[in-house]
Amino acid sequence: MGERWLRDRRELVPLHQAYLAMVREVAESERTVLCDLAAEFEEVPEERRGEHFWEDGIHLSWEGTRKVSELLYQCFRRSEELRGVWDRPEPTARR
Repeated sequence: MGERWLRDRRELVPLHQAYLAMVREVAESERTVLCDLAAEFEEVPEERRGEHFWEDGIHLSWEGTRKVSELLYQCFRRSEELRGVWDRPEPTARR
């Protein structure tokens, strides 16, 4: 595979799953907000998942980027910890 970190592409999914488990564990132990986009994307019907990624299956397409922004916005709005952030007035643009 050339100059890549993985010796075998079959290692990618298990490595990613281990990473997700670790991030979720840390968020839970620290009692902090976790906007779990991986879990959110798992809820997308299988036949629609391809809309969100380029052909490599890893990088987000334009539609995927839009979906991520929507999911993050929803997560922030639901979060009790972040709720006060939404109560602040919008900054005014400087000219």
